[in-house]
Amino acid sequence: MNPRILIVDDEERFRTTLAKRLEERRLDVFTVGSGMEAIDEIQRRLYDVIILDIKMPGLDGIETLAEMLHRWARK
Repeated sequence: MNPRILIVDDEERFRTTLAKRLEERRLDVFTVGSGMEAIDEIQRRLYDVIILDIKMPGLDGIETLAEMLHRWARK
Protein backbone atom coordinates (compact mmCIF):
# COMPACT_ATOMS: atom_id res chain seq x y z
CA MET A 1 0.00 0.00 0.00
CA ASN A 2 1.41 3.38 -1.02
CA PRO A 3 1.69 6.25 1.44
CA ARG A 4 -1.13 8.77 1.12
CA ILE A 5 0.16 12.36 0.94
CA LEU A 6 -1.77 15.63 1.28
CA ILE A 7 -0.22 18.78 -0.19
CA VAL A 8 -1.58 22.03 1.26
CA ASP A 9 -0.47 25.17 -0.60
CA ASP A 10 -2.24 28.24 -1.92
CA GLU A 11 -0.06 28.29 -5.05
CA GLU A 12 -1.76 25.99 -7.55
CA ARG A 13 1.27 25.69 -9.83
CA PHE A 14 3.46 24.51 -6.95
CA ARG A 15 0.81 22.03 -5.78
CA THR A 16 0.32 20.47 -9.18
CA THR A 17 4.04 20.28 -9.98
CA LEU A 18 4.89 18.64 -6.66
CA ALA A 19 1.93 16.28 -6.93
CA LYS A 20 3.00 15.21 -10.41
CA ARG A 21 6.54 14.47 -9.25
CA LEU A 22 5.34 12.41 -6.30
CA GLU A 23 2.80 10.54 -8.42
CA GLU A 24 5.64 9.58 -10.78
CA ARG A 25 7.06 7.73 -7.77
CA ARG A 26 3.76 5.87 -7.42
CA LEU A 27 2.60 7.73 -4.32
CA ASP A 28 -1.07 8.55 -3.66
CA VAL A 29 -1.21 12.34 -3.68
CA PHE A 30 -4.10 14.70 -2.95
CA THR A 31 -3.97 18.50 -2.97
CA VAL A 32 -5.91 21.38 -1.43
CA GLY A 33 -5.42 25.14 -1.63
CA SER A 34 -6.06 26.34 1.92
CA GLY A 35 -5.84 25.47 5.59
CA MET A 36 -9.60 25.13 5.93
CA GLU A 37 -9.73 22.77 2.95
CA ALA A 38 -6.99 20.71 4.61
CA ILE A 39 -8.96 20.42 7.83
CA ASP A 40 -12.06 19.38 5.88
CA GLU A 41 -10.04 16.85 3.88
CA ILE A 42 -8.43 15.14 6.87
CA GLN A 43 -11.88 14.68 8.37
CA ARG A 44 -12.72 12.53 5.33
CA ARG A 45 -9.46 10.59 4.84
CA LEU A 46 -6.40 9.54 6.77
CA TYR A 47 -3.00 10.69 5.49
CA ASP A 48 0.47 9.36 6.17
CA VAL A 49 2.17 12.67 5.31
CA ILE A 50 0.91 16.25 5.10
CA ILE A 51 3.07 18.83 3.31
CA LEU A 52 1.86 22.14 4.69
CA ASP A 53 2.75 25.60 3.39
CA ILE A 54 3.41 28.11 6.17
CA LYS A 55 2.42 31.36 4.42
CA MET A 56 -1.14 31.18 3.13
CA PRO A 57 -3.99 33.68 3.20
CA GLY A 58 -6.70 33.06 5.76
CA LEU A 59 -5.69 30.20 7.99
CA ASP A 60 -1.90 30.02 7.64
CA GLY A 61 0.15 26.85 7.98
CA ILE A 62 0.97 27.31 11.68
CA GLU A 63 -2.69 27.94 12.53
CA THR A 64 -3.71 24.96 10.41
CA LEU A 65 -1.22 22.70 12.18
CA ALA A 66 -2.39 23.96 15.59
CA GLU A 67 -6.01 23.19 14.65
CA MET A 68 -5.05 19.72 13.41
CA LEU A 69 -3.20 18.99 16.63
CA HIS A 70 -6.08 20.32 18.73
CA ARG A 71 -8.61 18.12 16.93
CA TRP A 72 -6.65 14.92 16.35
CA ALA A 73 -3.59 14.70 18.58
CA ARG A 74 -3.61 11.79 20.97
CA LYS A 75 -3.82 12.84 24.57
